Amino acid sequence: MAARVEDYRARSTFRFSATQAYHELVLKRLEELNEDEVSGHLTLTEFITRRVTPAVRTCETVGRRLEDLSRRIDRVSDMMRTRVELSIQGQNRALLASMDRRSRIQLMMQHTVEGLSVAAISYYSVGLLKHIITAAYDAGVPVDKDLAVGVSVPLVLFSVWFVTRRIHKHFHELAREERSAEAQRKTGVKAEKT
Repeated sequence: MAARVEDYRARSTFRFSATQAYHELVLKRLEELNEDEVSGHLTLTEFITRRVTPAVRTCETVGRRLEDLSRRIDRVSDMMRTRVELSIQGQNRALLASMDRRSRIQLMMQHTVEGLSVAAISYYSVGLLKHIITAAYDAGVPVDKDLAVGVSVPLVLFSVWFVTRRIHKHFHELAREERSAEAQRKTGVKAEKT
């Protein structure tokens, strides 16, 4: 609609302007005639003015209506753009909320897997210690196998948990450093643009 109205305006504006200029020229020339009135008869000025002025006014009205229609279409287009942008923002907000939920679920799963991995690593480590303690006992080292294995379980659990937490903390620090470096890059790009 906007393209059609602009096309109409482009095709008609110069004609309407030319009509207005021609009308003013005709009125000026008629004024220069200095006609005298003859009773019972119209003067040439009156005759031509009555015939030409309504047509010129019609051209002016059509031009104003086209201009008004163009402004209305612009306002409607702006409102539609705003509505589309609001819709997109709503969709983005829903998408971000969904991503936030997924990341929280993923984090909970990661903590669960960390706990399970601590248990699994500890189980296999205690199994290896049990083999080492059994081999030492068979070699003649005076040790109570069951007591040694029992004492090693909490030590192994704590050691595996501690090492896992250190690795986890290290990755969090790397991610934090990467985020701060990204923020500095964005700040630098904004400063360059201004």
